[in-house]
Amino acid sequence: MRTTRSLWMLLLTFLFLSIGNNSTFATPEYAMQYNQTCFLCHQSPSGGGMRNLYGVQFFSYADLPWNVKDFSEIGAINPMIGENLQVGVDFRNLYYVTQTVSEGTNAPDHNSFITMQGDIYLAFTPNDKTLVYFDKGLRGTFEAFAQFQGLPWHSYVKVGHFQPSYGWRVDDHKAYTRQFTGFGGEQNVGGFEDGVEYGFFPNGGDLSVAVTNGAAGVVDGDQGKAITARGLKRLPLGKLNLAVGASYRYAQFGGGTALNQRWGGLFGGLSYGKISYLGGADYIVDSPWIDAGENGILASNILRYQLGRGVYLNGHYDYFDPNLDKQSGVYWRMKVAAELIPYGYLRFLPAVEFNHSATDREYISAELQVHLWF
Repeated sequence: MRTTRSLWMLLLTFLFLSIGNNSTFATPEYAMQYNQTCFLCHQSPSGGGMRNLYGVQFFSYADLPWNVKDFSEIGAINPMIGENLQVGVDFRNLYYVTQTVSEGTNAPDHNSFITMQGDIYLAFTPNDKTLVYFDKGLRGTFEAFAQFQGLPWHSYVKVGHFQPSYGWRVDDHKAYTRQFTGFGGEQNVGGFEDGVEYGFFPNGGDLSVAVTNGAAGVVDGDQGKAITARGLKRLPLGKLNLAVGASYRYAQFGGGTALNQRWGGLFGGLSYGKISYLGGADYIVDSPWIDAGENGILASNILRYQLGRGVYLNGHYDYFDPNLDKQSGVYWRMKVAAELIPYGYLRFLPAVEFNHSATDREYISAELQVHLWF
């Protein structure tokens, strides 16, 4: 009976997706499609968070939605307070239903509303080379940094409390390359640390290295330091856009703790016309998410298709083996999602996913997310 109900829920969700003609929004997917850096639309070079004027005005209202504003109307959308201060916001709420389908598992079915995100942004630009950035989110999360940009060799320096650049900064917090590396986690909480990052943009690519404290808190006083490095090269081949990159992370926590972290991997993507793909895989040597003395591997993949202006379909597949020497105990996830953008500030995100945990629990869930931004 439980399996039958799950199949009906899966079928109804697919019907809803088809009728809505609606993917989980992931900022790097747009960068891949347009063969651009995340810096084109965001204040931070690594993407995520507050959008710049191009992102919040032109891209959000003249490119993303199916109800496009013309240039004469875009001027009325003004996030500036005076000449030097910009404001912004991100708000997300979702309703989800989860049902266990594995035999012999007594985990209860449940459903709930969740306010996933409520961020208020401020960006102060005293001159064209300096940005002071504040982001106050829910559940104690925040970013606060000074960014010196437009330096020689198209470089920047970021100092403060931020998330170091690592792999693809996708907006799906359940993507294994974010969740099991500490850069995503449940409801995108995690990965913000105090330190400094230097990056530059050679022709067709970007490189960055960050030195931060190993773990973040309200007062981040860890004596151990983390080094996070990332490099990406974009290779346009006619109508095909190709990107290949690599990342590395080593964190040695201070205070006498042995919670060292060490992993690295490859990531990349391609786009051709209305189809784009993002993928990444990491080899984990030391991490709280794997058994002591063992090695693990994880991967995330997103395949995206644009049905029309403001209408996308996504397919996700994630895999995580926390112990390569054993034959069991793996995680995997399959997800089909959609994205419907009627206006330049509003997005609907229905999705259905199937999860398999390391304890062999299998469950199916459906959700509808509402996202508003400015």
